[in-house]
Amino acid sequence: MLRNYADNPLISALKEWLLENGRDVSVAKNGFFSQAGESPDKVGIVIHGSFAMCSDNEKGHRAIFSIAFAGEFISNYLAHAVGQPCVYDIQALENSVVRVADVSDIDRIFLGHKPEEKCDFMSAMAYGMMRRIISLKCDTPLKRYQSLLERIPDVHQKVSMTALSAYLGLSREAFQRMKRTLR
Repeated sequence: MLRNYADNPLISALKEWLLENGRDVSVAKNGFFSQAGESPDKVGIVIHGSFAMCSDNEKGHRAIFSIAFAGEFISNYLAHAVGQPCVYDIQALENSVVRVADVSDIDRIFLGHKPEEKCDFMSAMAYGMMRRIISLKCDTPLKRYQSLLERIPDVHQKVSMTALSAYLGLSREAFQRMKRTLR
């Protein structure tokens, strides 16, 4: 049975292991944790800062489909699991610190687990990604913005208006108009 990503015991074990055994890596604002086309080689938990999961659209504009904050995972592990290169960038939205481990270490952790547990873990990761994509395509920008504010009330102090606009799929002007309607 597919569990919620956060409720998966392997996710909890991985997070605990990573916090205890990972190494801290600083990523400067606009720097990359990983880039599309690269072989995925690491998994991390954001210790401080924020990251966008993003790609350029056909017009060359940056499209952000998810944002991760302190305490949340960032990785292209699913690409590693299927032997493919990364298909999106993970880019720092501010100066950030990530606790990192190599995917080879993560794979070694899972070797002792039953195959169905690893499958459940991978399904939970894929389900989380699917939920973000559905939100991107089906929720209004207003709903996505309100959900983001509930999750991170001080998001405006962490993330630029340009990045928030890209995440919501709005121009900066349309984002400003939407914010005014909420006052």
